[in-house]
Amino acid sequence: LQQGKYDEAIGELQQLASSQPGMKGLAHELGTAYYRKGDYFHAVDSLKQALQADPADNEATQLLGISYYLSGKPADAIPFLEKVQTWYSRANVDASYILGQCYIQTKDYPHARQAFAKMFDLAPDSAGSYLLTARMLFRQEFEPVALEYAQKAVALDPRLPLAHELLGEIHLFQ
Repeated sequence: LQQGKYDEAIGELQQLASSQPGMKGLAHELGTAYYRKGDYFHAVDSLKQALQADPADNEATQLLGISYYLSGKPADAIPFLEKVQTWYSRANVDASYILGQCYIQTKDYPHARQAFAKMFDLAPDSAGSYLLTARMLFRQEFEPVALEYAQKAVALDPRLPLAHELLGEIHLFQ
């Protein structure tokens, strides 16, 4: 794995799994290998097994959430990424961003705003959090909600930098 030879590592780990089923930590290592290879579908299976064997495996929890997201299952990713957020007094930026994206994909916009606000240490109901979420929504082509959130940001703070610019971008796009 450290040399980037993911297929070889996976092959060796699978041989170990066949010869020594239930070996402690093996599912975690196999899940990590699949994750590093970019094979998120297989990573999910192994990481789920790792968590069944050790529910306190924080790395497996985070990798499972990200693997679900990257394999196109944002709703499945949310509980794991939410759990990651509870471990840190300050936001884990990668997990917050992906969690916010998962909420957008599942159309849970208020929770997306909260995740992005945490990522940038903003109050969840601030003009800045609405503007930031509007930008993220616009990037994902959720224009109607992006427009609503940008308008809310301007209503909360009419002098908020870049808020009117985003409104103009959204109107031009439409």
